[in-house]
Amino acid sequence: MKIKLASTLLFSLCILAMTGCGIYSFTGASIPPHLKRIHIPNFQDKSSSGILNLKEDLTELLTTKIITQSSFELGTQQQADCRLEGSVVMYTNQPYIISQGQATGTNRITVRVSVVYRDLIKKETIWEQNFENWAEYSIGDQSAEQEALKEATIKLTDDIFSKIVSNW
Repeated sequence: MKIKLASTLLFSLCILAMTGCGIYSFTGASIPPHLKRIHIPNFQDKSSSGILNLKEDLTELLTTKIITQSSFELGTQQQADCRLEGSVVMYTNQPYIISQGQATGTNRITVRVSVVYRDLIKKETIWEQNFENWAEYSIGDQSAEQEALKEATIKLTDDIFSKIVSNW
């Protein structure tokens, strides 16, 4: 009797954990059910950064993440149910200051994007938000600088993706 009670209790706790906060799935659970196809035009670069391919790389990373990790299908402008538009609005590459004006041998790349997520069926804006992220690298190492820029854009795409697929 005690074994059966313990087994039932354990099973109930497992079900509760899986349906509660224990398991997360980003397969579209919080994406409105009428939104199946998304259009993601190339991001614009309004930052005057001069960084080649910044807007293209950001668009490609975000598109790949959304298509591979959510229930969305990629759609053309004419067939899409929703659209995700974005612009790079700030890019900085500055010495990282630790305290009282003392610089380190590290620079920090910071990228800010402005994103608008629109429901084309209901003809309304779902949300509009700025996202900002950064990465650091050792001064004088050009390959590390490129890696830092890539890291910052990956963090941005993760933030944007989380906003699309979650209720937070």
